[in-house]
Amino acid sequence: MLRRVLLLFVVMLALSHRALAGPVTWKATVAPVDLRAGEGGQIVLRATIQPGWHIYSLSEIKDGPKPTQIELVDGSPLTLAGDPAQPPVATAKDAITGKLCERYEHSVSFGLGFALAEGIIGPVKATLKVTYQAGSATRNDAPTTELVPVELTPVAGPAREDRRDAIGTLPTQDSTRPTDPIDPAQQGSVAEARSKGLFVFMVYCFGGGLLSLLTPCVFPMIPLTVNFFTKRQATSRRAGIRDASAYCIGIIGTFTGVGLFMTAVFGASGLQKLATDPYLNIGFAVLFVALAANLLGFFEIAVPQALQQRAQTGSRKSGIAGPIFMGVASTISSFTCTGAIVGSLLATAATGDRLYPLLGMLSFSTAFALPFFLLALFPQYLSRLPRSGAWMVSVKGYMGFIELAAALKFLSNADLVWATGLISRGLFLVVWAVIAGAAGLYLLGVLPVKGHHRGAIGPLRKFVGVASLAVALWFAVGSRGHSLGSVEAFLPPEPSHWIESFEKAKAEAKRTNRQIFINFTGVTCTNCRFMEKTVFTRQDVKDSLKQYVLVELYTDRTGAHRANDERNQKLEEELTKTVTLPVYVIATPDGKPVSIFPGSAPDPASFVAFLSQSHPRALSQR
Repeated sequence: MLRRVLLLFVVMLALSHRALAGPVTWKATVAPVDLRAGEGGQIVLRATIQPGWHIYSLSEIKDGPKPTQIELVDGSPLTLAGDPAQPPVATAKDAITGKLCERYEHSVSFGLGFALAEGIIGPVKATLKVTYQAGSATRNDAPTTELVPVELTPVAGPAREDRRDAIGTLPTQDSTRPTDPIDPAQQGSVAEARSKGLFVFMVYCFGGGLLSLLTPCVFPMIPLTVNFFTKRQATSRRAGIRDASAYCIGIIGTFTGVGLFMTAVFGASGLQKLATDPYLNIGFAVLFVALAANLLGFFEIAVPQALQQRAQTGSRKSGIAGPIFMGVASTISSFTCTGAIVGSLLATAATGDRLYPLLGMLSFSTAFALPFFLLALFPQYLSRLPRSGAWMVSVKGYMGFIELAAALKFLSNADLVWATGLISRGLFLVVWAVIAGAAGLYLLGVLPVKGHHRGAIGPLRKFVGVASLAVALWFAVGSRGHSLGSVEAFLPPEPSHWIESFEKAKAEAKRTNRQIFINFTGVTCTNCRFMEKTVFTRQDVKDSLKQYVLVELYTDRTGAHRANDERNQKLEEELTKTVTLPVYVIATPDGKPVSIFPGSAPDPASFVAFLSQSHPRALSQR
């Protein structure tokens, strides 16, 4: 059973990789095939563009998206002659910038005439540097640079005099390439996958579920899942699979049912509002503290006798209620990190479409639930192994400390939403340092815990204990202001000096004749903290940001900030057609978007390119 599940997981991951590939692929060929050294030829550079997307022509677009640029990397035996040849192009109004732009969809072939140097023998390799910006009706991706290889093998013989000139004619185009302007009603990547059929659409959403597992919001649920199923006593292999399946049903049912319900009632931002609700976060904090106390032996959470009797008589409802509830809890705690796919699907559902968002959410939540299914199965088999020993008690106790650390994160979320300022970054790290230190001392046998016998302390336990003490020291040092890298994503944000009003930012941009950089963020958004602490602090990013008027717009606070944040969220949806966080917008002084960068940046260089290539100075040099 497990082998089949793992095989399915690998196959779907491979398929999702294909479905989530970039919207444009490039390939270069050389004509003529019988080219000799000293003769001229042509590189045909073909772009294949996925449905729903387009790229821009070679012509400059003032204050608009980035036009396509094609260069030959230095050191090649080829010498380009003249400007690249481009075919007639459809003109349409760009949905993001509002500019009239020349752009291609489906496919386009550019021609680059060149001359081959004399005396070349054997294979020739060159590289084209292509910089372009892909766009759809709802977004413009950050400008992308790709290196496209060019390979040819000259035919033996002297150069022919009538073939020494470079070929500058327009290459043959795909006869199926549309020439009409793009329909503004087309949507972004979700619609693109949808246009390829139901299977590709569902694979796309499945891949999004796998990617969401990498987000920080999911991490605290892993020990909670292992703890929960370790404590359950499965009477058989069948019962273990039943409980694991019930847990996944809770995840899938919550994502699909609650997601679409909240969207239908409250709009595409409903789930985000639910996830940032301070009372819900406090409820999770209390739950995690209670479970931690139980694991550490302070009290025992016992099932009522009546429910035990019903379970003994075979009541299915009482048997699966617990796993389903835990699945629901896991899902709700991860809503703020479920990524752009969920936001796009729910935005689609809010406009009236139901069937495809329903199928998409089913696919997304199934992928999200799959690893948890395996985690739920593992403790069931582990608990049945002979001679489990005292090490299992130590693992449970150590995970109790981890859940205390997770509880603090939920309390911090509530504090941030209410903007009380009670839990600062420094205090947060001090508490985490104390928890990590206590966990280390517990493993080393220095800190006794009721009901947990010391037993033998093996090498692995000593190693983890010492490592926990080192982490505690690291947190303590970080509480004095030192950066902790990616851990900063979990910490409360520090006070910002950015403008917090879009209207004030526009006024400043007009006064100084600069563009606006908008950071749509949230106080409970861990991906936002990751970007701010690990990418925004890079020197090249700092230098690029100096060129802009910086505005930071929160979208998830309540209390005195509620009305302002709701306006910010409406502005985000208007400018970016999404409500997911984080998302970054470069806008003109009058507030019109020039370029959009959604989500966190695993490759900081792409974010630097987004900043530098969207600036007016860069635009004017194209």
